[in-house]
This record gives sequence, C-alpha cells and structure tokens, in this order.
Amino acid sequence: MNLYVVVGRLSRDPELRESKGGTAICKLSVPTEDGWGERKKTTWHNIVCFGKTAEVVAKHKKKGDWVSCTGRLEVEKYTNRDGVEKVAVSLVAESISFVGNKVQGYEPDDSYGTREGEDEIPF
Repeated sequence: MNLYVVVGRLSRDPELRESKGGTAICKLSVPTEDGWGERKKTTWHNIVCFGKTAEVVAKHKKKGDWVSCTGRLEVEKYTNRDGVEKVAVSLVAESISFVGNKVQGYEPDDSYGTREGEDEIPF
C-alpha cells in the first residue's frame, strides 16, 4: 500500500496551471520538522493535485495556511539541462483537507482547556 499523509503549513502560495488537455494542476510545498535543537531537521514535501481539488486549493489557500494532504508517493527520474540525472519525489494528493485558518494576531494561551477545580487527572 502506497499511502502518505503530510500535515503542515504551505511554504508558498499554490501554483495553478493547466495541462494541454485542460486539466487543472496545482503544486504545493509543505515543510515538516523532526527532532529538536541541533538535531532539528526540515523535510520539504512537494505535493501535486489535479482537477477540481487543484482549483479549490488554489482559490482558497495561500502561504501560511494549514493543510492535510493524503495520497501516494511518486518517484520520477529525469535528466536536467546539464545532463545530470536527478530524482524528484512528489506526493500525488488524493485528498486535501483544510486543517484550520491562520488567524491574524491570535496567540494561544497555556490553559489547554482545563476547567476550574480540575487540578488532577482522574486516572
């Protein structure tokens, strides 16, 4: 089974174009981070979606917005202009969910939704 899920913020505005056959194609870039401190590592995910999904994402999402992308990983080998062989890895999105909205000026607090009088966890 080839199933991948990437959740994160868009690093740039979606790039919408059209294929020769008239199908909408949208390219996205989503970074994710693993580790902490000196061992923190950023992985850049190239995501592509097609058709109505591509149109909706391009219309409603912009740099900094959260997305959750589910799809299959595709590896493509090609030769660049200099004759050097390269490998491109992309997530071909089957679905893209809008995870939330970036709210201007919002800063979350540390209350984590605790209720008054609930000092201990009952288990």
